[in-house]
Amino acid sequence: MKFLSIRKLSTVVAMTLLGTVLADAQSDPEQLTPILAQPMQPPEVTAYQLRQYLMGRVAPLAPPADAQHWTTEAKRIRHHLVEDVVCHGWPAEWVKSPPKFEEAGVIAGQDGEFVRDRVAIGGDAHVV
Repeated sequence: MKFLSIRKLSTVVAMTLLGTVLADAQSDPEQLTPILAQPMQPPEVTAYQLRQYLMGRVAPLAPPADAQHWTTEAKRIRHHLVEDVVCHGWPAEWVKSPPKFEEAGVIAGQDGEFVRDRVAIGGDAHVV
């Protein structure tokens, strides 16, 4: 392997540092503000174009053949949503166990209304 001489190495480092110091933006914000303030096209056109682009990328939904197929698909989607999205990462014993609530008192609401507050035991989430 050949090593760069100290002189060549120092020249490369000096040129790199000099280039970064002298590098400056080609325009200032004062120059760009009036140009960028002008709308390029109406927002409605942009929304239409985005809608057309996205609708072209979405696969069309296949209509169910009959009510039984629709019910089966609804159950599958519901199971996926609950198990894989809503309860993702929760311990199975928490998800499958029945809820346990404890009376926490009465909360004064607006216009003289009162609401009973119940707290889930074992958690800090409030259920009204």
